[in-house]
Amino acid sequence: MILRLGLVAFVLSFLAFAHGQNENTSGMPSWKDEMARGFMPYTQLKVEDLPIDDKTDPGSAFNLKSFIHPRWHFLVSEKEGVVDVAVDQWMVFAGMDKNVSWRKSAFKQMKETLPYAQALLDINELYARQLGALKLEELPQVRSTSIVEASTELESNLTELARQKYQQMQVEQDEFTKATENGHDAKKVREKAAEIRKRLDATPRTTVPYPEPSPRTSPAR
Repeated sequence: MILRLGLVAFVLSFLAFAHGQNENTSGMPSWKDEMARGFMPYTQLKVEDLPIDDKTDPGSAFNLKSFIHPRWHFLVSEKEGVVDVAVDQWMVFAGMDKNVSWRKSAFKQMKETLPYAQALLDINELYARQLGALKLEELPQVRSTSIVEASTELESNLTELARQKYQQMQVEQDEFTKATENGHDAKKVREKAAEIRKRLDATPRTTVPYPEPSPRTSPAR
């Protein structure tokens, strides 16, 4: 059987940006909202975290797809025809997308394969934490003469910011996959996974914890 590498669902990140909060909304999303859509917080994987699916992609043993969902709230100020737009709340959700993560019932080596899958999830979490660590003053701010133009430009700038972080993450995932021969080199998986875990442990958890702070409250940095 071929083990399939599940890459970060960056398309879903764009959807998250589309649902980013603006000045007219009542509050920020929560893990309750994310989990209702099938997104599981970052965790130490267990076999049962990957549901059995014998219908999807019969040529693969399992699939793991992680996600990074940046969410925000921004404020608009206008004076003498000049509009300023800036983010006042910034939250990053990250973990595993259970909608498209699965294992085959016939694949009996999932437990032995967990270190490989966990390392992929750890890489995702590492870059999500880096994104979540950005302070409000480090995020893009926009000045314009139009509220619509300013908010549109802000969203575009935030999307590009996340895209750059995603590209860095994808490069590392690809390197890990290649170095471990898609997880088949158990020794190399252990070595590389330990290095990744050490870096992750040294990185403050700035992604939204579970349970997270109340809505409209910025996560602790």
